[in-house]
This record gives sequence, C-alpha cells and structure tokens, in this order.
Amino acid sequence: MIGLKSIHRLTQTLFFGFIFATLLLTSTKTVTQTQSPGVILGPWRETAPFADGSHRSHPLPSFAVGSNFYVHTQTDSGNDRIVYFARQRMDGSLTPWAIALQDHGGGPHGYTAVATENTAYHFRNGHIGRYVIEQGTGLISGIRLLENPAIHKPFSGAKYMWDTAVYVPAATGHAYIYHLGGFDMTSYSYDLDDMHRTSAPIAQENAYFQKLEGIVTPTKNPNKAAFYKKPDSSGEGYIYMGDRLSSKIYRIHIKENMAQASESWLDSGDLPEGNGNHLGDMFVIRDSLFVIRGSKVFRAIINARNGSLSAWDDSPPDLPEAQIDINWHWANTEGASYGIIGDYVYVTGPQKVYFAKISEPIYQIFLTRIQ
Repeated sequence: MIGLKSIHRLTQTLFFGFIFATLLLTSTKTVTQTQSPGVILGPWRETAPFADGSHRSHPLPSFAVGSNFYVHTQTDSGNDRIVYFARQRMDGSLTPWAIALQDHGGGPHGYTAVATENTAYHFRNGHIGRYVIEQGTGLISGIRLLENPAIHKPFSGAKYMWDTAVYVPAATGHAYIYHLGGFDMTSYSYDLDDMHRTSAPIAQENAYFQKLEGIVTPTKNPNKAAFYKKPDSSGEGYIYMGDRLSSKIYRIHIKENMAQASESWLDSGDLPEGNGNHLGDMFVIRDSLFVIRGSKVFRAIINARNGSLSAWDDSPPDLPEAQIDINWHWANTEGASYGIIGDYVYVTGPQKVYFAKISEPIYQIFLTRIQ
C-alpha cells in the first residue's frame, strides 16, 4: 500500500516537473542560437577509388548536384579528362563510380566550379561553362560555353585560372555567384585584387561577371572560400576567404537580398596551421565554418550578428590522409572539391572521396524542436 505521504511527494514531483517542462517549451530562440555549440561531423568513411594510380582529380574541382557527386580526373599530362559521378545511398555511401562525361575539356591547370540549385558552372581562362546535367540519369551531356555577344570579356578582360568563386543563394529566389580572383592568364601573374559578381542561373544574356567597383580584395592570391547565410534572412550573410600566401582569413558582409556587398573586407584572424599543405577545402554547415589543413579538420562557430568567428577547435575527426597531396608552384590554389548532400559532407582526396555524417548535439536538437 502507498501511504498518503508518498502520494503527496509524487504529486509534488509531477507538478514541479510540469513547471520545468513548461519553462523549456517557452524558451526563446535567441538562447538556443547564442549557446549553439555548432554541428558535429561523424567519423570519415571512404568510397572506392575513383581512379587508378596514373590518374588523379586535383587540381581540378568536384561538386554535388542533387544526390550525385561529381569528380574531375586526368593524368599529369592532362589526358583522359573524364568526369566520374556516383549517387548517394540511404546510409551516405556512394554507388560505384560511373562515367558522367568522357572529356571535360580542361587541361592540367586548376580552375573553379560552382554548384547551384540544379546545375553547375565552371570558370576557366576567361570562359563560362555550364554543365548540362540530365535529370534522372545524372549524366553530363556536355559543357556548354556561355558567351554574351555584346560582352566578349566576362571578367573585365581577365582570364582567371587557379581561381576562387562561391555561390550565394537567397530565400527569395535571387542568387549570385561571386568570383574572388586568382591567377590572370592575360598578364600571367597574380596582379588583380578585383571582385566580380553575376546573377544565377547564368544564361546567355547575363553570361558575364560585373566588377564590383570600390571593393578591393585583401589578397591577390585568394584561397578557398565559403558563404554563410544568416538564419531567417533573405540572403544576408558573409563570404569567408582564405589567403594562399598566409594563414589569414577574411570576411565580407553580403547585404539583404545580396543587392551589394559591404564596402570592405574584414580581418577574421588566422586559420589553424594543421599538419600539411593549406590547399584543403573550406565549407559552412549551418552555424559552423570548417577548414581542412592537411588531414586535420577544424571548426569555428559563426556569430550570426556580425560574422565573427570563435576560436578554432580540432574536435572534428581527422581525415585518413591529407585531402590534397600536391603543392603547385607560385602558390597556386585549386577549385573547391567538396559537396554537401542532405546530412552528409563529401570531400575529394587524392583518389578516394571521404564522407562524414552531419549531426547536432542531442540537447541542441531537443531545444530546437520544442521551441
């Protein structure tokens, strides 16, 4: 038999438990955001090799469109320029590699490719190319060069290689691609500090990049870059960009609806040293900025109010090997070689693709769902 005193204590416990649960349910979103510890990456898993010992991907780009991940390959001499692709399975793994395009047309030089909502573009030696991706099969039927007959110089006369570009989407349907510069084949040097932009999707009529007057990039040797979109905004956020000649990282404010960038880049501190070359990727997942330095993976939390970064931490698992095993002369960089499909991030290594599950701390998920 349960006594009256025990019943009274049980009633008190249930009452105060109800009060505590009610307080949690009425907690504000601001508390969750300011206390967010960032997203978590699970252990890295690997795919089957996409190429044999005589072929590789770097310094060419990789990207994800839909549920497919695409990898450019070639020999050291620039031959066998095949684009492979694989489709994501339910557990994040990829199907066996298949040929998406027999010849991507690129040489051994590095260039950049940017994936948008349902296609991808590359920018190479002054040209704009669109990957013609077949819906359903994922095959690439070709790369269509986009040129505006009225504007024969889509980058104000520059012909970029070893360059950096980033896709900036918005909730309103507007989107832009920002080009941050690189090696100019016209002058055969890193001599420009210009920033260009075009709207996306790119069609014949807008197949050029407009130079943003008055904005000077802080380095003529841009490294990897990534865009962070502020929560519940129409495209406001920050572009983060590394410097190939130093460990500096910079940010620039992209205003609402991306109508314009702020007047100047801001110093966001230094990137961590890592354990190898500094050619690895940079990417944003929700409120977290990740960088790969050698095989080390680091994370910083982004302050949504002003774009500043927390201290870097090395809690994310390391890659099994350095993401990139080459180091081009003249401090050249290469295009981004990663993709995010659902709850998984994929990065291209020397001959394999590595992927990790994206998750959040349990208590953060709980607080987010009860608000």
